[in-house]
Amino acid sequence: GLYYYLGAIVNFSEDAVVHFKYIQSSCMLGQFKEAERVCRDSNIYNPEDVKQYLKNAKLPDPRPLIHVCDRFDFVDELTDYLYLNSLLQYIEVYVTKVSPAKTPQVIGKLFDLGANEDFIKRILMAVGTACPVDELVEIAETRNRLRMLQPWLEARVATGSTEPGTHNALGKIYITLNKDPKAFLLNNMFYEPKVLGPFCESLDPSLAFLAYKKSSGDCDD
Repeated sequence: GLYYYLGAIVNFSEDAVVHFKYIQSSCMLGQFKEAERVCRDSNIYNPEDVKQYLKNAKLPDPRPLIHVCDRFDFVDELTDYLYLNSLLQYIEVYVTKVSPAKTPQVIGKLFDLGANEDFIKRILMAVGTACPVDELVEIAETRNRLRMLQPWLEARVATGSTEPGTHNALGKIYITLNKDPKAFLLNNMFYEPKVLGPFCESLDPSLAFLAYKKSSGDCDD
């Protein structure tokens, strides 16, 4: 009865309690589409209260929680919840269908959780070029996991990407692996010498020289 009563007024109510109770009763009756709709569209409910309820409820369908966490920037908590509850397919749904731009945050959390590398690589390949490169590279570098991005970066280049961030990151990987770094530094047109020059200095000064030479004096400062 409460579900139908609240359903008649929730679309017009500006009472956070009404919205919370409607989400709650929807979940209890298995009306997950309704819970998802309100979580996605309502600006009235208290996001912290709803997030905690949905986490504790452990619904078989986490999409209501996904919308709350996406809208109110609880991405780390969402990733943690989905991963620890073995809802891995919904992590992929989140980054491919809901918020590809938040893929770096998700990947960073998966790194911290010790997630399987093949799973992380699969997610990245599924998101493809919709994932912001600079933020992801920074997150991977701070965790010493840049090399894991190699297949994704190479796939990005194969699609015609000319973003300096993509080529800088790939250059760092090739230089570290000694994978024909001279050819990369001489022939690649898209990396930034001001990034790869300093990176090479401690590894091989001759490679740094090649990078700086390509800059046509831009790095003299």
